[in-house]
Amino acid sequence: MVVEENHVEFKVKHHKALHGQEHKVFWDGEIATCGCKFFEFQGLPCCHVLCLFLHKDCFEIPFIYFLPRWCHEDLQCVEDFINSNKEESKGTNPIEENVELVHCPPISKTKGRPKQKRMKGGKELAKQVKTCSLCKCPGHNISTCLENENKDVLNSAHKRKKIASEEGDLNPIFALKY
Repeated sequence: MVVEENHVEFKVKHHKALHGQEHKVFWDGEIATCGCKFFEFQGLPCCHVLCLFLHKDCFEIPFIYFLPRWCHEDLQCVEDFINSNKEESKGTNPIEENVELVHCPPISKTKGRPKQKRMKGGKELAKQVKTCSLCKCPGHNISTCLENENKDVLNSAHKRKKIASEEGDLNPIFALKY
């Protein structure tokens, strides 16, 4: 909806919005400027200016709104220039001669705690020899100790006797045999 305040200043508002935003558009018959500044930023006339043109029965967009970057004639001139350069340099291409290959960038350190441990010194790197806690001999631990195996055999026999003696008051039919 377009409301004319005076012959130069207009208020443009969306027809469905009752309390919507109004945009002031100034038009002197040739140049229209809107408060939203869409043309200044994007290079295209905004919908408010186009609505004003329809309201004023201006069915041709003024030439000032056709920027060089949107003109087809200028685009055609650029394409002709590119095509003429291609025909002249069909044999050799100076751009391809001076091309340097792009390699992968160097690997950078990632943030956070490093996955590897700290650098250890020579003394820390030396492998420590296992020592058995039962017989105190180097080269093995308590689970692989020969003395421990002998004690296990004796202990298991002793445990069987102890269990059998505790269960002695049971009926011999139910006695456990090992």
